[in-house]
Amino acid sequence: MKNNEPECVPLSPQDYTALLEEIYDKELLRVAEERLQDYDPKNTISWEDVAKEGGLDLKAMSTKNIEKN
Repeated sequence: MKNNEPECVPLSPQDYTALLEEIYDKELLRVAEERLQDYDPKNTISWEDVAKEGGLDLKAMSTKNIEKN
């Protein structure tokens, strides 16, 4: 202790990882909320248009067309 304040807090590796993940998740949420402030549905591109521009065949990618191993 220094000036009646703890200088460190012992954490297990699992607790430390969980704490970091929580901080990361909160930062992602903050960024998402910030970006949604400027969201306008008129400025979006449909998934179908994105796939078409990228040369993807959505019918060929459907889950019923994927062979299961």
